[in-house]
Amino acid sequence: MKKNYTKKEIWCFRNGIPITTLVLDILKIPSNKSYGYSRFRCPLCGIFNLVALPDRNIALCTDCETEFNPIDIVMKHKNVTFKPAIDFLDALQIV
Repeated sequence: MKKNYTKKEIWCFRNGIPITTLVLDILKIPSNKSYGYSRFRCPLCGIFNLVALPDRNIALCTDCETEFNPIDIVMKHKNVTFKPAIDFLDALQIV
């Protein structure tokens, strides 16, 4: 884990870690299937209306209308600030 990250490294954490992999396999956010689609529990409102949008690499809660990129979702799910979230993503060594 680094003390400081460059803008390029932060961009890589935001865009290089697939949101679906992060939500399903790493954070293991609870989910359920509805009408053939997986819905995840939103870390903000707690309702099962969070959907992953891999083409934009975000997760969107259709209930509270909040968008999460990989950094945001780690911050909310783990209840940490920006730096610990980046450190967590860095430790994954995915990027």
